[in-house]
Amino acid sequence: MGSATMTVGGFDADVAAKNGFQITVDAAGNQESVPMSDSAKALVAAAAQAGHVDLGTIGGPCGSSWLEMARAGGSSVYFNTGYSVYLPSLWHNWAVDIFSSHGGYSFGLDGGPSAPTWDDGWTTNVGNSAGTHGNVRPGSLAVLTNGDVCYSGSPTSGT
Repeated sequence: MGSATMTVGGFDADVAAKNGFQITVDAAGNQESVPMSDSAKALVAAAAQAGHVDLGTIGGPCGSSWLEMARAGGSSVYFNTGYSVYLPSLWHNWAVDIFSSHGGYSFGLDGGPSAPTWDDGWTTNVGNSAGTHGNVRPGSLAVLTNGDVCYSGSPTSGT
C-alpha cells in the first residue's frame, strides 16, 4: 500500500466563512484558518484531542492519503484510494492514473461532502500485464470545512 501525507496548499475563504472560520494573516505573513463560531471551535477542539496539532496552516499536515492495488484474478486488479483528514470535507477532486503493459487508465473520483475519512474501491481489467502501477494524480485535493485546500501527496502503488 502506498500512502502519503496530505498538506494544506491554500485556503478557500468563502468556504471558511460559511462554516464559522476566518482566514487571517499573522505578522510574518503566514495565513491561517481560525475558528470563530462555537461550532467551528468545537470541530477544531475535537481534532486537536484526536492528536492533530497543525490545524489550518499553509504547508502543515492535514491528513494522509493512500492507493492500494492487488491482483483480483489473472487479468483484473482491485484498487482502493482515499484519504483521512482532520475535519469533514465539503468536496474532493480526486483522480487515479493506472499504467500497465496493456495501456493506461484514468479514474475520476470527484465527490463530496464526506466524513473525515473517505475511500473508493473498484476492480478493472488490465489484461495479462506482468505488472501494473499507479498513482493518485498530483493535484488531487479535498476542501475541508475550515477552508483548507488539502493536497493528496500523490501516493503510488503497484502489483
